[in-house]
Amino acid sequence: MAGFAIPTVGDRRPPAREGAVAAGSRRTRMRWSASVRLRRDDTLVQIAGGIGIPVGTAHAHTSAQRPRPAK
Repeated sequence: MAGFAIPTVGDRRPPAREGAVAAGSRRTRMRWSASVRLRRDDTLVQIAGGIGIPVGTAHAHTSAQRPRPAK
């Protein structure tokens, strides 16, 4: 599986900068997160984006990172 990284306990990569997705680039750095908060209306793209897996377009990936107000 080329191009797909599975985070491990000993992984010491520096954290990616917020919004560091280059236009037209398919290679993005993963954003490591300690926890993912699931909501009832989350889509699969938002859930994948929350754990650092880019899915679809750069817009879908970055919009999944934005916190939403509590209901």
